[in-house]
Amino acid sequence: MRHLVWGSLICILLFTPFLFAQDAEDPAPAQETTTESTDFVPIPEVTAALETANLALAEIRKGPGSAEGVSSIEKKAPVFLDSLKTMRSDSLYQDLLSLNPRKLNDLGLEWTRHLDKLNSWEKRLQTYSQDLSEANRSLVDMGTRWQATHVRAVELDVPEEILGRIIKVVAEIDTLKEQHVRRIKELLVLQDGISNAQFDVRELIDLLGSAESQLLNQLFVKERASLWEALNTRGDGDSFFSDLGKSLGHFVRSNITFLKINLDRFYVHIAFFFFMAGVMFYLYRRNKQGQLFETDSEFPQASAFFVTHPFSAALLISLFISIWLYPNPTVSFRDLLVMIVLIPVFRLLPVIVAPEIKKPMLALLVVYLFYLLHNIVSDFPLLQRLLLFFVTLASIVIFAWLFRPGSDVYKMSLKPWPKMLIRLGSITLLLLMIALVANIVGGVSLANRITGGIIESFNLAVIYLLIALVLDGLVILLLRRRRAQSLNVVKNYAGQLERRLISFIHILTFLLWFRATLRIFAVYDPLVAWFKEILELNWAFGTTAISVEGIFNFLLTLLVAFIVARFVRVFLDLEIFTRVRLPRGVPGAISMIVRYTIIGFGVFLAFSALGIDMGKFAILAGALGVGLGFGLQNIVANFISGLILAFERPIQVGDVVDIDDVSGNVQQIGVRSSTVKTFDGSEVIVPNADLISNRVTNWTLSDRRRRIKLPIKVALGNEPREVIDILHKIANDHPGVLEDPAPLATFNGFGDNFLDFTLYYWLTDNILVTKTEVALGVHDAVKNANIDTPRPQRDLNLKFVDGNQKKHLPGDGKNIDPEPEK
Repeated sequence: MRHLVWGSLICILLFTPFLFAQDAEDPAPAQETTTESTDFVPIPEVTAALETANLALAEIRKGPGSAEGVSSIEKKAPVFLDSLKTMRSDSLYQDLLSLNPRKLNDLGLEWTRHLDKLNSWEKRLQTYSQDLSEANRSLVDMGTRWQATHVRAVELDVPEEILGRIIKVVAEIDTLKEQHVRRIKELLVLQDGISNAQFDVRELIDLLGSAESQLLNQLFVKERASLWEALNTRGDGDSFFSDLGKSLGHFVRSNITFLKINLDRFYVHIAFFFFMAGVMFYLYRRNKQGQLFETDSEFPQASAFFVTHPFSAALLISLFISIWLYPNPTVSFRDLLVMIVLIPVFRLLPVIVAPEIKKPMLALLVVYLFYLLHNIVSDFPLLQRLLLFFVTLASIVIFAWLFRPGSDVYKMSLKPWPKMLIRLGSITLLLLMIALVANIVGGVSLANRITGGIIESFNLAVIYLLIALVLDGLVILLLRRRRAQSLNVVKNYAGQLERRLISFIHILTFLLWFRATLRIFAVYDPLVAWFKEILELNWAFGTTAISVEGIFNFLLTLLVAFIVARFVRVFLDLEIFTRVRLPRGVPGAISMIVRYTIIGFGVFLAFSALGIDMGKFAILAGALGVGLGFGLQNIVANFISGLILAFERPIQVGDVVDIDDVSGNVQQIGVRSSTVKTFDGSEVIVPNADLISNRVTNWTLSDRRRRIKLPIKVALGNEPREVIDILHKIANDHPGVLEDPAPLATFNGFGDNFLDFTLYYWLTDNILVTKTEVALGVHDAVKNANIDTPRPQRDLNLKFVDGNQKKHLPGDGKNIDPEPEK
């Protein structure tokens, strides 16, 4: 029996876990059934859910938010894609090596713009398709739920009105799903056409680039017939004037097409021109009225040469911003801008150019105009070669006359850079002669490269120089106006602002000219590629990689942070704190905190730009914290003391303090130390911890008033009240002595042979001067009042000696007076 009981207990213990496991698994099917049963809207909640569903369907019916502009793309895309195919089938692209590098560059830029447009369309269509797909998934989920709700409603025999609304929602969902599916298919077809066009355009751009590179590498190859052979093979029916007319027509149509594509930018450009014209005409009127210049200085008047030509100055500056206003312009549009900019250049250049070089420079501008015409007729090689021949020959004549021996150019007082360019005149003449010969024998690419590089680079230098001078004059005029001088920043830093802004303008225009010159000689892209390769160089230190680009960004970020911190500090000190009344010491604390916050944030950004994750230094900083706390405890103590000085403000800049054996004015309160300028002119660096922990006497903590104590002594017998009245009068009459607290003269008592007085009075400024003047005033007043001053009393004791003692005195008593008579 006992064995039976133990056997039963063992069986129970063995099977109990299985029983509990079965009990734990039994609710799972019930939960699954519950989930399936709740995949519909509960009938009591159908009415509210129908309202929510109708609102959601109405929102889906409106379409995604990215639908803006998609319908316009669908209208324009077929026509645009067909036009791309038509242009691509042009015979012009059958033999790309027959075109000149400039034409290839122009075509490459044109097709790049078309590719940018296709990329923009593709991105917008892709976003719209994704939004449609997301909306369609929502419709599928809603449809499944409301179909199950419809089945459940039929089973429960809900009222017909509610059942009809459910059926209507289900039908609306099905309709929207069909529309979305059809719409997605249409967009897929359109995206496929755009994708194919993108592939073709990229392939054509690569072919144009390869052809351009191939032609540029064949500078010393004779690629054309000689000039006289080309003239002999020209047909009789051909006319240079008809070729020129066709080229000009193509030039105009190309620029009109470009402006249509960039119509919004063109409107901005026109608006900016009218704005600058208004500014220039205002300056012109002020100058006519003699109210333009606030000073008689020659410098601003010489810098404002452009004021007499307001239209030309406005046109010049408005054309200057086209560099940033029109991204990736065609070569034709760039030529158009240069042609227009020559108008103000012809007007303004004679005003600033020395008479010795005025005519040659104007002649070179005319030659440059013919070179631009040579660029326009790129479709007609013979006419282009003839224009290039004329431009080269005219340039040789002008440079030969300009740099002839004994020319006035060598006598001009010029800066080093222009002098160096003048010394290169003979080399320029030699290169132009080589270009002339190359054009004649058939080396058109070499001739075009040399002549175009010299002419374009020289004339662009003149144009950018003139733009820089006009901008310099505007800066000077704006900073020297009376309204600008009302700003404390301008008033105190006008000279520095002028120099910095003018330097920035000169550097900017030089860099723009240098970039344009590199592009002219076709070395800009290789240099950029080489520079990018250098920037991509990196070194790995464990999991951290530091690149040249990161180092450059690190230094640039630090430089910008320090410049911004300094500018903000100066602006706060001169513009904000001078206009807002704050408690004494608060402006300095705010300025210091803002400055170091900007610098700290800049340092953080600099390390991030360097590629160093600051989070990795958290553990290291914690480990080094203890060591730094012991090793740099003095520096940390001074830093904390600097923060205490900034917030508690027991000492401020300008206070007169006594620190141990140092007395003087506080010149600066830094993070680690402060500077005290003593009264003898020396500057003492005091650690901030000493200002907090040691005893410091601040003579100007609550206010700048100081009490002066002047002791006066007069002889016995004088009237004390008269002396007190004189002291009061002297102190009250002096303008440097404060009326509140009023001066106080006290009678301290009697001495051995004098009466003791003290004059107390209060000062704020010019302490040493006022103290001296008051003391001198007291002296003169006492003297004029016939008040005697005490004289020291000395006792003289005479001792008489007899004749026997004389012989024991020095000198045998010869110098001793005889005994006086009694």
